[in-house]
Order: sequence, then structure tokens, then C-alpha cells
Amino acid sequence: MLGAAAVAATTDADAARVKASPTGNTANDDYCRQVADLVNSAFAEGERQDNLGNYEEGQAWWDLAIEMLGRARANGCTFAQVRRAPAAVLRPNAARLSIAS
Repeated sequence: MLGAAAVAATTDADAARVKASPTGNTANDDYCRQVADLVNSAFAEGERQDNLGNYEEGQAWWDLAIEMLGRARANGCTFAQVRRAPAAVLRPNAARLSIAS
């Protein structure tokens, strides 16, 4: 079950995985930064759930993050990878997570 943490933005720079790249459009840049914050929060919650042994819920959070990235790319956003996922938490579908456009 996905909880309220989905809307909480990540503030810890060490937890960030993606960063929005400038698009040249101020309004779109703001949207892309907000999506990046939500994506980072979803990845962080996925890791938290994994650490609690809730692997299916953790996978759901990762899937949500990947879906948000795809939709934001379709809306003109580009993202840069800030840090790599530790090998222990790489997902079977992580190949779909192509951050650079």
C-alpha cells in the first residue's frame, strides 16, 4: 500500500538519485524539479521498504519512480543520475531506468 510518503520530497542530498536538467523553459524546469523530488522520495521509500523486508511494497515504489520518470520525459523533462543504486538493491527491471535521455 503506497502511503503519504509518496508526496514528501527528499531533502537529503545523499538520498537523491536523479536531478532535473534545465530545459530552457522556466515553468517546465520547475515541474521537472518537482518530479525529480518525488522520484527521489519514491526510490528512498522503496529502499526503506526493502530494509523492512517488504520487498513487494519496495518494488511498487520503484515501479512508481520509473513510471514518473517516463511520464516526465514525455512532458519534456530530462534527468541526470546523481548517484548509482547499490548493487544489493538493483531491481530486475532496473534496465528500464535509463535516466539520461
